[in-house]
Amino acid sequence: MKKFSYLLYLFIITFVVAEVGIRFLTKTSATHVDQFLGVKHRYLLPLPTADAYFVEGKIGTEKADKYRVYDDTLGWSHAPWGWDTANFPCFANDRGLRITRAAWEDRVAAKNHYNIITIGNSFTHGDAVDAEHSWPQILADSLNIAVGNLGVGGYGLQQAFMRLIHSGISGDTVFFGAIWSDFERAREPVFSFYQGGNKTKPLLSFKEDDSWDYINVPVLTPEAFYAEKKAHTHEIFDHIPGFNNRVFSTAIWTKSYLLRLLFSIRHQKKYFQPHPIYLTPGPDLNHCIKIFQAFHQYCLANNMFPMVVLLDTEQNFVDAQNLQGSNPWTLVKEQLAAKGIPHVDFHAELVKAYQKERSNVIHPEENLHYSEKGNALVAQLLAACSEK
Repeated sequence: MKKFSYLLYLFIITFVVAEVGIRFLTKTSATHVDQFLGVKHRYLLPLPTADAYFVEGKIGTEKADKYRVYDDTLGWSHAPWGWDTANFPCFANDRGLRITRAAWEDRVAAKNHYNIITIGNSFTHGDAVDAEHSWPQILADSLNIAVGNLGVGGYGLQQAFMRLIHSGISGDTVFFGAIWSDFERAREPVFSFYQGGNKTKPLLSFKEDDSWDYINVPVLTPEAFYAEKKAHTHEIFDHIPGFNNRVFSTAIWTKSYLLRLLFSIRHQKKYFQPHPIYLTPGPDLNHCIKIFQAFHQYCLANNMFPMVVLLDTEQNFVDAQNLQGSNPWTLVKEQLAAKGIPHVDFHAELVKAYQKERSNVIHPEENLHYSEKGNALVAQLLAACSEK
């Protein structure tokens, strides 16, 4: 009996110490998600659902004096003549393409046809620098051609492709800029769901003949999605990786930070891949390759030359080290080549510039996107490809 009492006492003390320690080491993010050690991917379930915790994110439904706005087909896009100077200068023309401040002030309208169209996410849009120093604009200036920048921050592969389709704009060549995390985004119907995100987006569902249907179109607004969280009956929840009843649970275990951490670690290990999709053969990568294949077929059917541009980020340099210096894009390149999809990557050149000085590629203050030098290097390498 004494031994049992001692073990019970030890268990209680250990539990209390662990509980207090985890509570001390847990931080609540701006989106009201509890994160262990403040690490965004170490979230503690359940996620908050109280109305007071709704965070819209960087999109709105009004188009006046806004840049990024809700779009019922794409999830979000750029407002006609939208602008934003909060973090870095952003200006859009009448069809939402990113343009320079001078072109915006002169109200230079979009063209119906460009020499080159660029599609993709924030690395194509040119986050962290002004439009003049984004690689699409540098490419336009260096080659003295018209380049239409359809890049939008936060897009996955499917959104980039869909924006091209729905833009009504054509080009001689289309550069599809893709980074490693775009592959993950192509499989997720909510942007940063487990970090408290409320921005929903469309998905593509492919049939056996490689034709596709849209999922979550029309796209839920942030407010509508947040309202759905309490009932989670909308079809979108069927497509959120790892979604189950524990995500919004009110069970007794949710009162303990220790149990929340244990449940969350189990959830994360069970439902999320240890390696990025672009490095992992399987159905998720196959789905992404199908998006590139659909892009390729669409461009050829509309007399445009398609080119997938695999853009390195700092994660690629880390993955290259783990692969003992091999090009981390090798698997993706092999699968694109097997489908006859033109593609290019500049891993060797970017690694060399990065190793010489980090700011040659990555923005020194913003620490995520390309610096002015990084954008210039990508534009230079693409220009050399375009001239061949």
